[in-house]
Amino acid sequence: MKAYKVISILLAILLLLTSVVSIISGIVMIATNGMGMPLSWLEGTAFKSYMIPGLILLIIIAGVTMLAGIMLLMKKKYAPETAAISGFGLLIWLFTEMYVLTKMGSHFLHAIIFTEALVILIAAIILFRLSIRKTGRV
Repeated sequence: MKAYKVISILLAILLLLTSVVSIISGIVMIATNGMGMPLSWLEGTAFKSYMIPGLILLIIIAGVTMLAGIMLLMKKKYAPETAAISGFGLLIWLFTEMYVLTKMGSHFLHAIIFTEALVILIAAIILFRLSIRKTGRV
């Protein structure tokens, strides 16, 4: 099925690029203790530094996103579901960041991450539906 293959490749590219950006951002967040974000933004949260958020971004967000991209390229059985989990993970990261870092306010990156997560989720749903048609599995 040609549509499945095209969407799968494009989604894999998006996921792998997202994972690379998340890896770089996580490393920089840890190394610089916040990439220039003031520690005062963490007042009233469970965090005393940006180390734990950086590790979450580096390990969980980047890890699941990279796994989903690799699974798509390798044509693994549950690749669309893993991609959807990645999209939901990005949304959870985004909404948690916006809630915890209320002093940060809105940022143009929030709109980009939100759009990216929605594109991932929509593409994953399309792939899942196409795979149901192709294989008959539910």
